[in-house]
Formats: sequence, structure tokens, C-alpha cells
Amino acid sequence: MAKSRARFPRRRCAPAALLGLIVPGLLGTPAAATTLCLTSELKYTNKGAYDVGKLGIVWVDSGGTKQEKPYDMKRDDLHGDVLNHGDDWTFDLREIAPELGIEQGDEVWLKVYIYAGETKSCRKDDHKLVYNGDAGVLMKFDTAGTTLNDNSCKYAGDMSDDCYTGK
Repeated sequence: MAKSRARFPRRRCAPAALLGLIVPGLLGTPAAATTLCLTSELKYTNKGAYDVGKLGIVWVDSGGTKQEKPYDMKRDDLHGDVLNHGDDWTFDLREIAPELGIEQGDEVWLKVYIYAGETKSCRKDDHKLVYNGDAGVLMKFDTAGTTLNDNSCKYAGDMSDDCYTGK
């Protein structure tokens, strides 16, 4: 007796979107809203198990050009030329903006040069810091961890509460 073969009708595959099989993020997700925070001062505190040899001010000018000015941490003979654990440094942008060419409305952030380690950017995509000399607002950042581990630059506080939008 001949074996019968079961035949299944040919089916066409439905597009993945109809089946709900699209992986979120595969085709991109809408960008989160960016909050512009007005600031006139940037403060950094070293909470890490390392020394910081330089801090940089980074800004994007009105023409879209990214610029950077690194500063050595030479303070005085007592404290040496690095920021040790617990040390902090504040940049008053109102004082240095004219010499650097930072203008009102330029995006600004800090860059941390960890001695014998990585360089960390304090730029945050969800909150952009915009220089405004009239704002009188101090934005605080820190790094922690070790020379090569867990040392990302974080906002030291609640960015949503501290962000001054001018409203």
C-alpha cells in the first residue's frame, strides 16, 4: 500500500509588523526630549580612588563647532597639581567665557582627565547645559570608582530639580 503524504497548503508569511515581531529599537525609537538648562557655573568633585590631572571646558559654538580648553589643576604649593579624592573645582563661566569665546547660548560641559586613566565627558544627552551669564546657576558633577572602572561623570543632584530653564 502506498504511503500517503499529507499536503499542507502553501502559506505566505505575514510581514513581521503585522505579527508584532518587530524588536523595539531595531528600526529606531523616537528621541527623548532634551531639556535645556541655563548655567553660569560648573562644579566638579573627585569622589574616585584616583587623581584628576586636568579638567576641560568643552563647548559648541553657534556655528556648531566643538571646542575645548583643558586646564591644569595647579592650585598652590600646599595642594599640588592634581585633584585628589574629595577635592573640587568650580569654573565660573562668566569669568572665563570672554577669553575662551564662549557666548550666551553655547552648549557647555566638563571633561575630566583622570590621571593614568580614562578621560570622561560630563555631557548628558537628556539635559543640555547652555551658558547664560545671567542665570546664576551652579551645575554640579562628580566621578567615583577607580581609575578604569565605574568612573563615569554623573550629575551630583537631581538634574530635573536643579535645571533652570528660564521659565
